[in-house]
Amino acid sequence: GIVAEKEGVVVGYLLYHDGYDTDAAYRLLMVADLFVTQTARGSGAGAMLMREAKEIAVSRGARRLAWTVYRDNIEALRFYEHIGGRYAQDLRLMFLDL
Repeated sequence: GIVAEKEGVVVGYLLYHDGYDTDAAYRLLMVADLFVTQTARGSGAGAMLMREAKEIAVSRGARRLAWTVYRDNIEALRFYEHIGGRYAQDLRLMFLDL
């Protein structure tokens, strides 16, 4: 993961892992979690973390940076749209409760 700091204090983090899209045959980097403290939101910390994740993805030969977001998290949706995020039209998230 990577962190964002302001004056030596962590104000955000981004956790990620490598992935591979077998249908499209390319590497990708999955953002597992992005968090910025309420007081640091709007300061550019989240955008910086996503830029850094993009650089990591490119350095690893990935062709896509991907993440999920709760549909009711309007603040996050607006942020991701603002930085150029696009919605996947051909995928649906599925899971099993264990």
